[in-house]
Amino acid sequence: LGRVYQNYFHCILRPDSGIKSLQDLAGRTIGTGAPGSGTWVTGQRILQAAKLKGTDKAPKELQYGYVAGLKALDRGIIDALFLFGGLPVTSLAELASSTDLALLDVSSVLPQLREQYPNLYDRVVIPEGTYRAIPSVDTIGVGNLLMARADMPEELAGAIVKLLANHADQLIPESSSGIQYLTPETLISTGNQPLHPGARKAYQELHG
Repeated sequence: LGRVYQNYFHCILRPDSGIKSLQDLAGRTIGTGAPGSGTWVTGQRILQAAKLKGTDKAPKELQYGYVAGLKALDRGIIDALFLFGGLPVTSLAELASSTDLALLDVSSVLPQLREQYPNLYDRVVIPEGTYRAIPSVDTIGVGNLLMARADMPEELAGAIVKLLANHADQLIPESSSGIQYLTPETLISTGNQPLHPGARKAYQELHG
């Protein structure tokens, strides 16, 4: 039915960590997300693409969820934390309000990820001001799609699309930073996923 949300991969550090690139994670201790989570899966792919898996300099991985991971980062138990989510991540914003943090650009491995997982990963930017005192940084993102059964009635599919496009102000949480698309021009960008016929008809009406 449409592309409704964007997830952003965060690699969170302390500014004095000395970590300036993915390669600097070699030999460090990192929180890689809860087992099986989107954070963990994507983090594993990033580490693999950066050739940081299965070597004698591989980072030590601790499978923290993001709340436990942020506490571990704050206490110096880990050197970096992976987190995959929308903007802003509330718990991260709260920690950043009182603790100096940094974000690492992980987009250098995007070509390898796109080759292995076509039509999934995009280059995105976490804008300056999303978290206190952290400048904008390039990273890897995944668009989240609202899917429907192929046999959904066309009228219902079209009504959902029009609801998303015309009532975004009632659907987007106040705490978000414009991470949801919810405009006809961007909802329609579903990559290689075909649109439901009812959704396609609604976008044609919305675009005029």
